[in-house]
This record gives sequence, C-alpha cells and structure tokens, in this order.
Amino acid sequence: MKWLAGKGKTIFLLSGLLVLAGFFFYFMMRSGPLAPVEVTETTVEFRSLSPALYGIGTVDSQASYRIGPTIPGRVKELAVRVGDLVEEGQILG
Repeated sequence: MKWLAGKGKTIFLLSGLLVLAGFFFYFMMRSGPLAPVEVTETTVEFRSLSPALYGIGTVDSQASYRIGPTIPGRVKELAVRVGDLVEEGQILG
C-alpha cells in the first residue's frame, strides 16, 4: 500500500508540473519571441519614383596650401573673419 501512496504523490506532482509547463508555454507564445507580430495591410498603388542618392562621407581637396608670414611680427587686427571669401592680393589685416 505504501507503494501506491508514493505512486499517487508522484502522479500528482507530475500532473502539477505538466499544468505549470502548459501555463508557461501559453504565456510564452502570447508575449515571448514566438508571439504573433502585428501586420499592417495596404493596397498596392502605381506611383512614379524619382531617383535619389544619399550618402555620408569625407571630401578631400585636390590641393592645399600652407600660408605664413614672410617677415617676423604680430598681427594686431584682422579685416576678415573665418569663412570670408578673399581675393588674391587683398589685405587681411
């Protein structure tokens, strides 16, 4: 009789574990990674597409020049600002 009582407890525990596994599987299917994904539907339309090209990059100049003073001294005042367009021979300071 003890064997039947022990077997009853085992069956009870296994059935409880099976119920818990069922709940776990149910909730994982509803909200986990295997859950259904919402999809938006639309009708197909004919439209013309305009070509476009977008990009990110660095622009390298073809030539660069190093400029510097030909005589020693200090610049006290500048007549131009950074980014201003200057012409050849224009006095900068």
